[in-house]
Amino acid sequence: ALNEQRKALLQGKVLDLDGNGIEGVEVSAVHRPEFGTVYTLSDGSYFYVVNGEAEVTLRFEAAGLVPMQRRADADWNGATTVQDVVMRARDSLMTEIDLTGSATDYQLAVANPVQECAECPERTARVIFPAGTRAQVYDGANWDFVTEPSMVQLTEFTTDASGSDQMPG
Repeated sequence: ALNEQRKALLQGKVLDLDGNGIEGVEVSAVHRPEFGTVYTLSDGSYFYVVNGEAEVTLRFEAAGLVPMQRRADADWNGATTVQDVVMRARDSLMTEIDLTGSATDYQLAVANPVQECAECPERTARVIFPAGTRAQVYDGANWDFVTEPSMVQLTEFTTDASGSDQMPG
């Protein structure tokens, strides 16, 4: 529950790749359900009240976009402006990869090529999985080995001036 003497305001903006605000992004505090959820306004701004404490991690989620996190100091009876969040869509390309340990050769997962500007070279995210790679999944209580091939999706992030605002957290 919120403590009246310790309230702190965290505020910021969620933007798309063109710098426009994104409306309706869900904002919540990681591992702190008692603080509830807010949604960004039409200009992408949000105002989130928490208990003042050393640090709070905010989570930003919207359908079709890569989830993001930002850490912010929540000062007692103060307001903190959080670093902008620039959200992007997940890459549409998915690669089936055998992560059961039975693959006998290297496997390659690839993303769609991206280009930051007209003069910039294209680049493509790639991940090589060695033969015999096994993966585990955690269901919140137990770890189990993957028993069937999995779909791997890579999303390339930028290195331009807004690069740090685009990193998931």
